[in-house]
Amino acid sequence: MINSVLAQGIQGVNRGLSGMQEAAHRVATAMVPASASTTPLSATVETPKDALNELTTGLVELKLYRVQAEASTKVIRTADETLGTLLDVKA
Repeated sequence: MINSVLAQGIQGVNRGLSGMQEAAHRVATAMVPASASTTPLSATVETPKDALNELTTGLVELKLYRVQAEASTKVIRTADETLGTLLDVKA
């Protein structure tokens, strides 16, 4: 049971970190015109409004994935504390 919870926590942290990386890339490339884009993650920005939308979406996603990673870290910490308590009771 504890191993499953730890695995879920680690998976959540990894998803959060991956999402933060993609969102940060979106923010960094928000003002890059579509013609200058050379990477698959780059946004296709046609107008300043598109750039603003990309920037806003990237910032919101960055915060969302950060919260996901923090919550998953708390899951791992709680599972670790529970495991420590269980070991103390058995010892």
